[in-house]
Amino acid sequence: MPNTYLFGWRSLDEQELVKAIFDFPFEKMGLKVILGVIAGNNEKSLKLSRKLGFKDVAKIPDAHDDGDLVILTMRPEECRWLTLGARNGRRFRFI
Repeated sequence: MPNTYLFGWRSLDEQELVKAIFDFPFEKMGLKVILGVIAGNNEKSLKLSRKLGFKDVAKIPDAHDDGDLVILTMRPEECRWLTLGARNGRRFRFI
């Protein structure tokens, strides 16, 4: 089994997985926004969230035991993962 890299895709299968993850809240549940709340000192989580396409919308000083809280959001029209088609005609089904 090859190593999986989130930012350096080994194959389209990893991209399809991320597409399926965002398909559920936006297309299946009809959500208008996904909200993320991350401690300001958690740089790895912030980097990953931003790389996936979340946008910083607010920073609340001293709202966390370790400092600030960062509020991030993503809307369907901002989600580049929703535009990826299923490879080789595969469809995603959630059961």
